[in-house]
Amino acid sequence: MKIRVFYAMPEAARALGLGWDFAREMEAKHPNSDEIDATVLMRDGRGVEVRLDLTHTELMTVEVESRSDIFGMMQGEVWSSGAKQEAAQDLIRSLGLSHTSMSIGDIVVEEDNHVYMVDRDGYRHLGTLRVVAT
Repeated sequence: MKIRVFYAMPEAARALGLGWDFAREMEAKHPNSDEIDATVLMRDGRGVEVRLDLTHTELMTVEVESRSDIFGMMQGEVWSSGAKQEAAQDLIRSLGLSHTSMSIGDIVVEEDNHVYMVDRDGYRHLGTLRVVAT
């Protein structure tokens, strides 16, 4: 199956880096904080839109057997080492991203447009990606 990989932008990575529950808790305690505003735009699968365009950048599309294969294959030492290292680092920089290895807060979108965030205990289903014309 083909899966689109989105890495959290630096601001969202800070907000989501300790996991979904922590980010939601911090948002509730500090609703006007610039540090956690990115999480306001993301809601779980209860019908509220997921705004990846404001929190994440699409890195690449990968071909895998299942979602469980992605985390290991997206570690820096796997996909961006050796001869591929310079090209991978150039790609990360050109997209304004700050990390090479997939980590908590990053997103995968399956072919059926279901969106999953890497969380502390695996993947958390956030809903379905909906493309909105601007």
